[in-house]
Amino acid sequence: MLQLKNLMKTKNLTQQDLAEELNVTRGSIYKYLQGKAEPNIDNLKKIADLYDVTVDYLIGHPTKSGLPLTMYTSNQQQIIAMLKELDDAQCLKLIGYIEGMLGKEYIPPKQENFF
Repeated sequence: MLQLKNLMKTKNLTQQDLAEELNVTRGSIYKYLQGKAEPNIDNLKKIADLYDVTVDYLIGHPTKSGLPLTMYTSNQQQIIAMLKELDDAQCLKLIGYIEGMLGKEYIPPKQENFF
């Protein structure tokens, strides 16, 4: 479970820490990480809740929503949260600003007239 390894790194949890959270042995966690065993559905749910991800993400099933927020830094999470408050015009300005920061040329989309 590559996803589990990555998630454990993001929260700095050891195999023993996760084992205690799931009430399993550290050996079980080792087997999950090595792909020699799979957690049962109840433990998959607990892991998903612990790391704020979906069970689909844990088992490698692609989702439409992309990466879970836990895969972003706290600054990136803050930016994502603020994006939800912007209207389309503000988003376009932000895209231009970010592309400028990255040294890219911003080409605004053509405005569509509906009238």
